[in-house]
Amino acid sequence: QVFYILSGSETVYANGVPLKRGDNNDYIVDYTNGEILFTPLFPVNANMRFTIDYQIAENSYTRFITYDGVQVSNEKLDISVNYYNETDSKSRPVEQDLTEFQQNILSEAGDNKLKMISPSEVPAAYESNKILYKKNLVNGAAVNEYSNDPAGELYEVRFSLVGKNKGDYEIVTTLAAGRVFAYVPPLDGKKQGSYAPLIQLIAPESYQIADISADYQPNDKIELKAELALSVFDQNLFSDLDDDNNNGFASKILYEQLLVDKDWDLKGNVNYEYVADNFRTIERYRNIEFLRDWNLIDPLLFLEQDQQFAGAGLNFSDKKESRLLYRFENLRFNEAYQGSRNTLSGTYQMKNTRVDLDANLLNSDTRIDETNFLRSFLALKQNAGKGWVGARTAFERNEIEDKVNGNLNLLSHQLFDIDGFTGIGDSTKTFAEIGYRYQKTDSVRYNNLTNFNQANTYYARLKMEPFKDGTFLLNTNYRKVDNVFADDEESINGRFTYN
Repeated sequence: QVFYILSGSETVYANGVPLKRGDNNDYIVDYTNGEILFTPLFPVNANMRFTIDYQIAENSYTRFITYDGVQVSNEKLDISVNYYNETDSKSRPVEQDLTEFQQNILSEAGDNKLKMISPSEVPAAYESNKILYKKNLVNGAAVNEYSNDPAGELYEVRFSLVGKNKGDYEIVTTLAAGRVFAYVPPLDGKKQGSYAPLIQLIAPESYQIADISADYQPNDKIELKAELALSVFDQNLFSDLDDDNNNGFASKILYEQLLVDKDWDLKGNVNYEYVADNFRTIERYRNIEFLRDWNLIDPLLFLEQDQQFAGAGLNFSDKKESRLLYRFENLRFNEAYQGSRNTLSGTYQMKNTRVDLDANLLNSDTRIDETNFLRSFLALKQNAGKGWVGARTAFERNEIEDKVNGNLNLLSHQLFDIDGFTGIGDSTKTFAEIGYRYQKTDSVRYNNLTNFNQANTYYARLKMEPFKDGTFLLNTNYRKVDNVFADDEESINGRFTYN
């Protein structure tokens, strides 16, 4: 199947934080080769994890997309109804011409893509600029053999890579018109090739979702929100098989109330969500770190599982920027997973001082393991005139224990990170900043969390405008990693620009 990544649609996340694209930011994209290239302004190391969201444009069938919606509201109540439809026209394929035989294959495949496979041989007239094949018998089996004989019965054949020792053909040469494949006979009954004269058929799909939501505010202190959604996802419009799992349902409700309204406000809220296993959304509706936040190590274990998510919280805040939030959440996938998480976060702002806190503890239980995941983050910044000084520290310890043998999963780890920095100037015009960062990483060794490395990083940033029409920029980073079980590492990168 051919698809194209839409330029500019991607979002690159490092440790859950979105990065900025551009030569003067964090990364650039090579769409031709499908590569993300990080600039010297964003040093990459082994302690980082990356996630990329992107949109694709498929062109297998002519596709019809419609969207309709209506909203009714008054002073206390808002109601919205929306409908979205995205349907392929099965009679108008774009990148594949389906024969009647191939349509029959799709009609009998249901939703199973492994059954949507077809022989690729198609009778063809001789053309000098095409790679064509003739049929030949080898040990009683009809095989495809390259031929440029215009008088023969010829076929146009497409080959697919199926894996080493899983096919009967290999590439023997490459001509101007394309690659030439040749039959490789089995040896002792074992296939010797990596390619097969087969193609993956793409079935036309239909996706529909209807949604109704309501927002009710009887007064300034109470708000009630509710939403219901129904999705219909047909993965193969040629087949009625497996259609019993097309329909899905989801709902959520949120109640929030202002409990105290003085110099400091106190708000309480409770929420509940239910998502049926067959419900499908157009785009991601959970945050990018959702799987990691809840230690959902293998999402395949939770397929065909209804999802229930409940939470309650208290939000204590002043009229400016300071706040303190406590929240309890519970996530369940039927009997396959149950997790509970306590979160405490806050911001304290007073004149030139700012403190940020975020800490949470997760306890989860699945059919195969139990986990305890503790994380904390604390940041302090003090401004003084044109200068500033600050520090950040982060800690996480994730223990994933096998229920059967008590062994730690190899994804268990512990990380300690502390960063100190100071600077002077205007961060948007002329400034200078230096900093130091220390990281300590523990991983599983002999069923214990053992120190694997310690990293020391020194960095500096400088921006000056020595002339009216020019800006001087300098970013540099030196990192030394002391590995316990491997060779030590050193790296330095930097970037200097003047424009």
